[in-house]
Amino acid sequence: IKITGGTEKGGHSENTHHGKGNSVVDLGFNKKMADYIKKNGDEIGVRAICTTSGDSEYRKNCNYNEKTRHLHVEFE
Repeated sequence: IKITGGTEKGGHSENTHHGKGNSVVDLGFNKKMADYIKKNGDEIGVRAICTTSGDSEYRKNCNYNEKTRHLHVEFE
């Protein structure tokens, strides 16, 4: 698992929720991890998953495309 972003500010789309106090993490794309998070998201408290358009099968409650390939995961 490669964490590429967390609570930092700046450099993100206006639609993201990074920042202090928000339960958000950006993860380097890994198919096994993406499959696990998508399958078990409700059980582990995932509210939303945002991806690039090419990885839209892993998306949950997200209506925009990430610019670089990664999983933007928002937790409850």
